[in-house]
Amino acid sequence: MKSIYLSLSAFQKECPIIHKGNTGYGYSYADLPSIFEIINPLLDKHSLGFTQPIIGSKLKTVLFHTE
Repeated sequence: MKSIYLSLSAFQKECPIIHKGNTGYGYSYADLPSIFEIINPLLDKHSLGFTQPIIGSKLKTVLFHTE
C-alpha cells in the first residue's frame, strides 16, 4: 500500500496549472467542470479521491486514499 503522502506528492507534481477561463462579477475564475476535467483522471491515477459533505452551514473537504 502506498502512502497517501506519496500519492498526493505525485498528484501535485503532475497536476498542471489550471487557467482561469471565465469572467464574471469583476474577477476571472476556472469553473468546476474545467477543474474536474483536469484533476479527476489524475486523482484516479494516484488512488486519491475527495468528498465535500455539507455539515450545517459549512462545507468540509475530505481527501482520501483508495489503496
